Amino acid sequence: MNESTLTQLKIIVERAVRPVRASIARKQKMREELLAHVVGVFGEEARLGDEQAALARTRERFGQAAEVTGQLQASVPRSDRVDRFAEDFFGGKGRSALWLAAGLAAVFAALSFIPLGLTILIHGHRGGPGSEWIPLLLPFLAFCSTLLTQGMRQALFGPAGRSWLRAGLVAVAAWLVIPVATFAFSLAVTVDIQKSLWQVVPTLQYGVLAPVALVALVCVYLRSECRHDREWACLDID
Repeated sequence: MNESTLTQLKIIVERAVRPVRASIARKQKMREELLAHVVGVFGEEARLGDEQAALARTRERFGQAAEVTGQLQASVPRSDRVDRFAEDFFGGKGRSALWLAAGLAAVFAALSFIPLGLTILIHGHRGGPGSEWIPLLLPFLAFCSTLLTQGMRQALFGPAGRSWLRAGLVAVAAWLVIPVATFAFSLAVTVDIQKSLWQVVPTLQYGVLAPVALVALVCVYLRSECRHDREWACLDID
């Protein structure tokens, strides 16, 4: 089977799957299962030797795309709505990396401040100096790490092509996030710039691991996702 034929089979599948309202992960599973099915059907039909006729019979056996879409939609469980809501809110189509970062930061802020507020109401404020700043760290780190992850993803696997300059700038930013957060927290607690700078020195050494972890995360977990999304989204199903 050549690449052109495989593309035609993918178009058959995508016409049915793209209109389905479901989470990204579920639609990806649908595509994989349906593609395996149509490839098998095409293999049976192609035994007669006429590839174009085999494609036509495969489309006929697959059925009307609208009918298959309805069947796929009916198979989506209610529990998938939670995943779809999270995807739409945090990283749905048309949403920027800034929106995604802000959404995750808001979630972490709620997770940090709500327990703290309940504890203060029940037991009073018993934290040490600067403890009131601790709930801000998680939202800040969530915000920065999300922007950095999306930035590295676009730099390495974005539609505009790979940009080593952009990847290098994102890596430097990842290296500096922890030192900057450490300095800000220390300065807020001690109000001593010199002491706060000395607190930053150890983090500069171990902060080098942050860009390494970021690149590993993007390459291992997001590379295949980017490739899969681009591959199916570029199909002309009209």
